Order: sequence, then structure tokens, then C-alpha cells
Amino acid sequence: GCESVDIVEALRPEEVSAHAQTLFDQGSFTECLLNGNLGPEDASAISTELRKHLGNASLSKADLSALRQSVLSVPLGSTVYALDALDPAERNSAVVLYYEVGTTVGPRGIRDVACLELLELMVQQKAFDQLRTKEQLGYTVGLNSYRAWAAQAIVIYARSDLASADYLDERAEAFIQSHLTELNATSDEHFENDKQALLHSLAVRDADLDAQTSRMWQEFEMHECNFHRTAQVQDEVQSLTKADIVDMYRRTFVDAASRRKLSVWVRAPGEDGRETPRRKAGARPLAGVDHVLTPDRLHAWRADRDVLPNADDTLPCQA
Repeated sequence: GCESVDIVEALRPEEVSAHAQTLFDQGSFTECLLNGNLGPEDASAISTELRKHLGNASLSKADLSALRQSVLSVPLGSTVYALDALDPAERNSAVVLYYEVGTTVGPRGIRDVACLELLELMVQQKAFDQLRTKEQLGYTVGLNSYRAWAAQAIVIYARSDLASADYLDERAEAFIQSHLTELNATSDEHFENDKQALLHSLAVRDADLDAQTSRMWQEFEMHECNFHRTAQVQDEVQSLTKADIVDMYRRTFVDAASRRKLSVWVRAPGEDGRETPRRKAGARPLAGVDHVLTPDRLHAWRADRDVLPNADDTLPCQA
């Protein structure tokens, strides 16, 4: 935020040049994606020219392995990472609630991707209507699916200049727990309409070369290289039932044996002293939380976490 702006404004050209040199002193690794009206020879020539200008040796296999992105698994139960906003004038408190779903790889990977897509479609608007429209918790409120480096999750986020961070979490959780009944009561007709809407969305082709390139690059970045993912997800959506959606909902949000939730709270200075729609006086915001994280314990917590299964790096990317 403010600190970054001050640093950038004070930078001198020679500092940027020195930093660029440092980046490549120990070797470098370059991934290139060229998509369009050119052949393999053209692509090879362009990448070779780029490497020539970068100079230096390629990274060792060990250093290259260290670049591999991965996602840590959240422990069972509820974990809260609470910290205070850096800007003393900040009026907004905010939360991001991360509910781990699992991974996109393995025997059930694509089916879980399809199930999560449909679950998001069925719950997203309901969450907005309850938390934003009815409860008016803040201007920025939402629910989205999340995918990164083979990890999958549902994320609920909210920012408010009225409600405290713990209250935002509490109300989102209240919606999640109460909505299971409504999800179970979804009619067959409504479910089929949602499924057809998702299939229609998945059937939309890349709008242009830029969109196609972005989709392909995401596969490279995630090291999965499944360029037929959308078609595979469509096939899985066709066979999904309401029971599949309810099962994923229970596993992700409700059942203690599988639920993994990470809450990140950013508290505005003085939020405890505000007149806000907080819980009753004397309530403890962290009651019922299984794990509490603080900034000084974050590194040790990360070192103790398991890594979610990733795509097999040994498989070549092939269209």
C-alpha cells in the first residue's frame, strides 16, 4: 500500500539495473508460449533469441524444482489468521474465508472440478443475496470457487466499514450452515436448469486468440497441460446429480471429519470500539476456533503443513 508507493517513488534507474542483473546472476529459467500464425521453427528461433539476450546459464535441476509452485493443505477444523491493517487511517475490516475442497488431479480430479463449478453456480447468488442485500454487511461481499496449482477451494470474502472482522466471519458461517437445508430442497427442475446453464457457459469458445492464449498459458503455469479440460468438465457435468452437489457441500462446509477452513481477518484500527452489529457483549470472537495464527507463528505453521498433491511434472505438455 502506502509503503510501496514511497519506495517506488524513491527508486533510481541504477538501482533497477543492478537488481535486474542480480536476478540473472545465478542462472535463469524461461517458459515461452507462442500462439498464432507461426510454426515450430519460428517459435524455436524466437525463444533462442530471447535466451541469448538474457544470457547466463540455465538453472540447475535442484533450483528449477524449487520454483515449482505448490499449495499447502489447511488442517482439519477452523483456523484463524488475524492481523491488524497497516494503514492507521483504514476504516474497513475484511475477511477471506478459504474452504479447502481438494485437488484437481487424481482419479476424481476432473469430476470434482465439474462438481465445484456447479456448486458455485447454485450457491453464489444466494450468498450475495443474504450477506450483501439482506444483511448489508458491506459493499464488497461474494463467494467464488478458487483454483491454483492443482488446489481447489471455495472462497467467501467481505469488506466492511461497519462490521468487525469476526462478525463478518460469523455471518458468512451462519449462511453456510443454514443453506444446506435449502440446497437439499432444490427441485429437480431447478437443478436441471442450473446444470444446463453451466453447460451453456462451458460450451462458449475462446472469443479470440488472446483468450485462447490465456487459457493455454494457465495450463502451462499450473503444470497440468490439460488443453481439453473444458470438454472433459462438460462430460462430467452431464452425469452430475443433486446428491453429488450436496455431498461436496457437506464435505467442504459441514462434516467435522473433512472440513478444512482458513479465515484471514484484517482488522481496522479501533474496530473493537465501534458501534457495529457485533455479537452480544462479552462474546469471545475466537470461541470455537481450533487453531489461531499470529504473524510471528506463520512460518512455523507453514513448515508443519502437508502439500496438496500436484500434477506430475514429468509429463510433457502436449496439445
